[in-house]
Amino acid sequence: VLTYSLTYWELLNATCSEYFTLNNVTELQGIPGVASGILIENLWNSYTAGGARLEKSSLGSVGTLGSERAERSLPYVYSDIATSFTALVGIFFPSVTGIMAGSNRSGDLKDAQKSIPIGTIMAITTTSLVYLSSVVLFGACVEGTVLRDKFGEGVNGNLVVATLAWPSPWVIVIGSFFSTCGAGLQSLTGAPRLLQAIAKDNVVPFLQVFGHGKANGEPTWALLLTACIAEIGIIIASLDVVAPILSMFFLMCYMFVNLACAVQTLLRTPNWRPRFKYYHWALSFLGMSICLSLMFISSWYYALVAMTIAGMIYKYIEYRGAEKEWGDGIRGLSLSAARFALLRLEEGPPHTKNWR
Repeated sequence: VLTYSLTYWELLNATCSEYFTLNNVTELQGIPGVASGILIENLWNSYTAGGARLEKSSLGSVGTLGSERAERSLPYVYSDIATSFTALVGIFFPSVTGIMAGSNRSGDLKDAQKSIPIGTIMAITTTSLVYLSSVVLFGACVEGTVLRDKFGEGVNGNLVVATLAWPSPWVIVIGSFFSTCGAGLQSLTGAPRLLQAIAKDNVVPFLQVFGHGKANGEPTWALLLTACIAEIGIIIASLDVVAPILSMFFLMCYMFVNLACAVQTLLRTPNWRPRFKYYHWALSFLGMSICLSLMFISSWYYALVAMTIAGMIYKYIEYRGAEKEWGDGIRGLSLSAARFALLRLEEGPPHTKNWR
């Protein structure tokens, strides 16, 4: 029984959407659970083009394929941006960048040499287990189209993880809020102290103003600068834009840390004596290579910009000179090469053609 006032001829001339004429419409359960075996279907990647509308197969709704964003009110599943492995790495990587929080606050630790290695390894192990298990469980519980639902249309505009949460979706909302606040406070306590230490050592002369603070050592000016930088990211208001930029600078930070460790070990610098028994310079070199590769794999133009900025800062330090000289890896390589060449000259008498 039709509830619309349509004539017989109007019913005959009525046409369906092109999607319904070209495809069979089926209903699929959006969250079938672990026992459904859907993990096999979700095991392989299924990246999408930007703005594509995916067929919706959860909660008894259906959709179409297309690229119009004007139909957001219709029950369609949208993939807002083009997805790829590199884009997901750029978005995911900032969530695991807190591994150097202990190093940034090493001055506040009772036994930094013992606490930093143990704390860092335990943090990496814990976060890796949590994140990887979450990926596997989501792939085993949720249908693929719902997983790729950008705006949560497949679950009535909610988050998939909130739909799965027990006993209420508010568990995820409250947990995300406190987690975000905790990560923000961690950055606001570690980054200003690191900036203040750099400013006090006068490594970068124009940052000298940020070395001052309160009488108790609180980095007031460095904290204000950190808050302003964080506020810029909030004003941008797009995680997809901010995340790759953060990834570049974190990867560059880790790359230079690994490079410094490898170079100091190879040069046998007297003041570089790592006591961690599992340390080897090859691991540092491997970490540096992985960071450099991820930078260009994620976004080669962002990588070039970040490396250009780092090069400009290095040349500025070289031009102005630092008040406190902590050593230079490049100068150390030059001295090692000169020492190696002088020792080679003693291996035999010089030839007349090579005499100077």
